[in-house]
Amino acid sequence: MPLIISLVNAYPSAALIYCFILNSCAIVSIMGATYAVIPAYESDLFGSKYLASNHGRMLLASTGAGKYK
Repeated sequence: MPLIISLVNAYPSAALIYCFILNSCAIVSIMGATYAVIPAYESDLFGSKYLASNHGRMLLASTGAGKYK
């Protein structure tokens, strides 16, 4: 992704811009799919009784992990 961004800045062409947009959409869709699957994974791992309390903690942990990457 950084290579594509630098190429778009250096040589702004339609093909590179479309490549950047396609890669951005792929990254966003992968992130969305991950967050859609997390509740089912937590339910299998911890049980559905504790899903509500654990889901908040998991979202907080993923946010903290992403901030200091």
